[in-house]
Amino acid sequence: MIKILPFLMLLIGQTHEGIDFKANKDVVSSKESVCFTIINKSEETVQLPSPHPWYIVDKEGKIIYSPMSIQVIVDLKPNTIKQWCWDQKDGSEVYVKPGQYEVKTHIYISKKKYEMRVEFEIMGE
Repeated sequence: MIKILPFLMLLIGQTHEGIDFKANKDVVSSKESVCFTIINKSEETVQLPSPHPWYIVDKEGKIIYSPMSIQVIVDLKPNTIKQWCWDQKDGSEVYVKPGQYEVKTHIYISKKKYEMRVEFEIMGE
């Protein structure tokens, strides 16, 4: 599903023009790391806005964690992969509650900005 917003394409299907964004699991146990991967299967370089261009939101859309990172453009060349993991802690280093979450990222393809996201669930203990 693609929604067109001014200056931003929202990609919900995790795949766009040969770019895949996915989590290692749809459901994870409490305190288990969640890893997510962006794969450039296209023939052109994709830009990421920073070395850690992702953030976690809860089901209300509130940002609960965003890694600290310098603001520098990172090239994701064709046929390359980047992976990050989140330890389920918020910005205060406290484990989040079980529930529905999303990891979101922004990418640039030919100077157009796209948002990609992946939903996952954290189960209780």
